[in-house]
Amino acid sequence: MGTYISTRELLDRSSSPNNNKLPLVVYFHGGGFILLSTNMGIFHTSCCNLANTVPVVVVSVEYHLAPEHRLPAAYEDGVEALHWIKMSEEEWLREYVDFSNCFLMGSSAGGNIAYHVGLRAAGVVQELQPLKIKGLVLHQPFFGGKQRSASELRFMNVVTSD
Repeated sequence: MGTYISTRELLDRSSSPNNNKLPLVVYFHGGGFILLSTNMGIFHTSCCNLANTVPVVVVSVEYHLAPEHRLPAAYEDGVEALHWIKMSEEEWLREYVDFSNCFLMGSSAGGNIAYHVGLRAAGVVQELQPLKIKGLVLHQPFFGGKQRSASELRFMNVVTSD
């Protein structure tokens, strides 16, 4: 997992007599459930930019990828990450995070994971205390069905080359 926080925001808050804590964004990367990682430059930069633009702490979750680890492994990893966050002794989390102000965020397949982790978290609210999920931020989430859509059927044998 990676943790991102704006240095400017930390400096501003440490000199403030109020010393308010920051909301938490738990981020799940995209990649079709089979590709990529939290340490990819695009996700690292995106999380850093978010933490520098919006006053939040971002925790980026590394989850098991298919096909070696089929769903619901990624969902289970997401819930496990929430438990890790609530129990963590990491200074970045303990000193700077308002655990009662948490958002789950994901892009593409990560949006799907954020959604399903949110559903599972709703069933174990007491176990996650003091962590409280306030909302979901789903960036172009991927949701598929059991039956292929007309366009999926039409294009399923089309091979593209880069």
